[in-house]
Amino acid sequence: MILSIETPVIKGGWLIPCIESVLAQTSTNWEFSLVWDGGDALSKTILEKVQKLNHPKIKVYFQSRQGIAPARRFLTEHSSSDYILTLDDDDLLAPNAVEQFLKHAASTPWSGIIRARRGFVDEQGHPSDMEDWFPFTPRHYTKGMTQDLYNQAQPYLIKRQAYEKTSGWEGFEDYCFAGEDCDIFTKVEEVAEIELLDECLYYYRVHPSRTSDRLGTKAAEDMWRRLADKTIQRRQLPLQRTSDVQPFEYAFISTPRPTLDQVDFVIPFWESHDKRIDYPFHPTAPLAHPVAFELSGPSFESSDSSFESSGSSFGLSSYEFELSGSRYSETFSPPLSDFDRFELFLSSHGPVTGHLHVSFYDDSARLCAEADHLLEGTRLSFSALRMELVKKHQAPNGYRRMEVSFFPQTISPTSANERPQLFVFLLHCETRKTSHVMLRLFQNVPNYSRHCLETCLQSLQNSGIRQDAIHVIEKQQSAAANRNEGMALCSKPTICFLDDDVEILAPHTLIHLLEKQQALQADIVGPKLVDPHGKIYCADPYFDRHGHPKPRGLGEPDTGQYAYDQPVPWLPSTLLIVNQAVCASVGGFDEHYVGSQMEDVDFCLRARSRGFRCYYVGGVAVRHYNCERNNQFSKNFAYFQTRWKSRTDLFEVPSWKENHRG
Repeated sequence: MILSIETPVIKGGWLIPCIESVLAQTSTNWEFSLVWDGGDALSKTILEKVQKLNHPKIKVYFQSRQGIAPARRFLTEHSSSDYILTLDDDDLLAPNAVEQFLKHAASTPWSGIIRARRGFVDEQGHPSDMEDWFPFTPRHYTKGMTQDLYNQAQPYLIKRQAYEKTSGWEGFEDYCFAGEDCDIFTKVEEVAEIELLDECLYYYRVHPSRTSDRLGTKAAEDMWRRLADKTIQRRQLPLQRTSDVQPFEYAFISTPRPTLDQVDFVIPFWESHDKRIDYPFHPTAPLAHPVAFELSGPSFESSDSSFESSGSSFGLSSYEFELSGSRYSETFSPPLSDFDRFELFLSSHGPVTGHLHVSFYDDSARLCAEADHLLEGTRLSFSALRMELVKKHQAPNGYRRMEVSFFPQTISPTSANERPQLFVFLLHCETRKTSHVMLRLFQNVPNYSRHCLETCLQSLQNSGIRQDAIHVIEKQQSAAANRNEGMALCSKPTICFLDDDVEILAPHTLIHLLEKQQALQADIVGPKLVDPHGKIYCADPYFDRHGHPKPRGLGEPDTGQYAYDQPVPWLPSTLLIVNQAVCASVGGFDEHYVGSQMEDVDFCLRARSRGFRCYYVGGVAVRHYNCERNNQFSKNFAYFQTRWKSRTDLFEVPSWKENHRG
């Protein structure tokens, strides 16, 4: 990654130490561009000499007086690096500024701005012991509107990809185009996140000639007020500013009763021929306790986790394979019918290398099908491993037994604690009326997802939705990218995101959700999801104690036990009704997620971090056929954990005054 340091030049008195602070950087991953913006004679002389040096990493430009925002825009348009770091001509960078900024940027790929701390120096460059007048804290929001617009002090690193999604540097013409820094913060936070880097990487020089001192406090407060009003309008927020001094306060403006004509529909479509098959099979041996083969160390933490949920209990049962090789056999009743692909959930202590073999036998113990997979130094964290079935013989009565074998490659660990161990997980679900193992099985059905899409579109038509309100994005890219493309086509106050394998079961469903959204003053609502057999797929979502997003009622018959309204920490994007203002404020779905896993949970958390409300509405249900097109849960969940490790407070059920459960 390369960082572009950009400096508009007006004053020459402190320009040389400013340039020297760039040349003294501990990292060489920078380019430096300066534009003389009609400044004093000394600054022009210095820049002419710098230009004659012909330094390969420094570019110098000259122009007549334009103002601070046009000068910044000029520099950004004439650079092409991954990140932008602004530097004023009288300030200094800490020697490790570039190194630390790029390091933090690599660890926070979701960030659009990274703000670090600043210190102060006097006119001679001596440290000045004074407190910063802008707080070094996260931004605060009310229903998507930023309360503390002044929270933008240098230094701040801007990701170019985020910058290019905005209208760029602007500022206020009647104030010499100042205010561009506050303005760019509000615009970038609409497409990405603002992260804090708790380290002093910049030194602000205090002297009487600074532009901010020349303009004064009244001018700054006027710009902040105008910026707040401008941002409310741009984000289409139903808010009105009710205070004149920061942090601003806002009042909610009631909106007209919603109608279906005010909703755009976005459907991401991904072609697939996989039809998931659910079997209520019962293991012959109880799985309530984990079974380990050649166990030599402490059992894996997740191997015996469990939780209670509305009369249902779930637990993970693991089967551990040591490096010496082990075999596990499971008998099923009733037998499994024919299928083409399946998934096993794997985890490991450290990277594992070896051969995994799975065999399926009929009731006469004849080998009928098998699958193989080579693990090549892979560290697994509850990963779904999809395997293709190679069929040897017909099994007219189904597959009676599954055998899993692991043949490790010979490794000589330095200690017993470093010995990798492989775990195979079967998700064991016990409800009030049934007990089964969810082994994920798939059958090859040509054009299966296309048929599901046709069912989805027909159900929308039956609900009274016009064709021109439906945007189907059919690209072989992530669901997040497809949703974002569809979102860009929407112009109505509300967007309904729904998967291509969803069927609206009753014509009143969408109207009910819209009316509930208004009555609850919610910004995001979602219904109960049921599978094709009428059993619950997702109700009242929450996070378990390990930080995993979970549904309630999975596999239960839908008898109305979850037919209530409840504020929730997240909702699935299977069907998600969202105010357009939410999308305008958080920038849509994060495209770092691969395929279609966790991006909807992430979207809801980002919306809630901006002060928006998510509600589960259980009085209506939609059918979810659950086309399977992704095998990247481990990668996506790891990214999710890194992204939200500092905001686990958002994993809790929101504690608002209005709790409409019951």
